[in-house]
Amino acid sequence: MKKLLLILPLVFLLYFTFSCQNDGEVVEGYTEGELVKSFGEKALEMWNEGNLDVVEEIIAPEYVIYSDPGDSYENQTLDHETYKKRILETRTTTPDIQFTSEDIIIKGDKLVNRWTMSGTNKQTGKQFSVTGMTIYQIEDGKLKGHWQNIDRLGIIQQLGYTITPPKPPEAPEENK
Repeated sequence: MKKLLLILPLVFLLYFTFSCQNDGEVVEGYTEGELVKSFGEKALEMWNEGNLDVVEEIIAPEYVIYSDPGDSYENQTLDHETYKKRILETRTTTPDIQFTSEDIIIKGDKLVNRWTMSGTNKQTGKQFSVTGMTIYQIEDGKLKGHWQNIDRLGIIQQLGYTITPPKPPEAPEENK
């Protein structure tokens, strides 16, 4: 369970949409619509289908997870092999994982994606569906890193786990 909660947040190279309102130049050599379509199609292949050959195409050789609370890779730089390992770990715990992009905004070298992730947890056999938001940094036409938040409590609850608050400390003998 802990591994699932630590891995799922990355899943954030999520599923991007295939169209965009503004086709203005965003990242050198790419229009907004081209970025969304390119990253979207390839992210689907990686996460929803497990095609690891796509990693080198859209992920920078040094991918930084700047902030992803609860993720074991937070504040680390991942090479392509480690990034692939994360995809495999996620697809092992949730083989039918699917991402859907709800909103996408591109400004300068940032791509913001509000998404929904769903699947069936292999350990519990229970399905879940949660939302999250990821801000990606784009550099030289590749995703260079991200900042991400995910509804981890929603995953825990949907998988049937409960959270029990810690017991308060006992009063010292002299106060009894």
